[in-house]
Amino acid sequence: MIAATHRDLPQAIEAGTFREDLYYRLDGFLLTVPPLRQRRADIPLLAAHFLHQYARAYQRPVRTLSDEVMAYLQGYAWPGNVRQLRNWVNRAVIVCERERMEMTDVWAAADVGLILPSAGEPDAEPPVCPRCGQPTRLLVAAEAEEPKAEPPLTAGGDEQQRIIAALQQTNWIVSGPRGAARLLGMSAKTLAYRMRKYGIQRPTSA
Repeated sequence: MIAATHRDLPQAIEAGTFREDLYYRLDGFLLTVPPLRQRRADIPLLAAHFLHQYARAYQRPVRTLSDEVMAYLQGYAWPGNVRQLRNWVNRAVIVCERERMEMTDVWAAADVGLILPSAGEPDAEPPVCPRCGQPTRLLVAAEAEEPKAEPPLTAGGDEQQRIIAALQQTNWIVSGPRGAARLLGMSAKTLAYRMRKYGIQRPTSA
């Protein structure tokens, strides 16, 4: 029998919320598995495994993750550990329409814009959904800088240039209250679709 828990069982025994006799029946050989944020080297292997698993199951074209996407995955604290990573890959695979997953595919899978903790903040609180107030189960890439306070773009002019201008104005934040989608008056999914349509990608120097 293999049993797993996130609880401190000796402490639970002292508190009277876990049976002591059951603990000693289960305590044949104890393995402590560190949280995913403490073994970031495992993230590329796990992400690739889940990517291939879901791409095959859903018959999707995606085969690899871009370096930028992988950097975001390794920089995130993953409070939900491997299950959260698996669910994120599952959702991102569904919306990805190409062989290599880019950040625009991440944004297309997003409902809200959330800021990722940096790699130097492994113990940071998980992002909170502004709709329900609960820790999010979906990774959404965004930047932490405050966008410049400039007036919204007008409806006229070339759409591709307006999208690029809005992205530059918001420091390439796509969704959320400080994102380009709100500035343009469209949903984040619509903006991500049009970015793919026009081949708009964030410059590496941005």
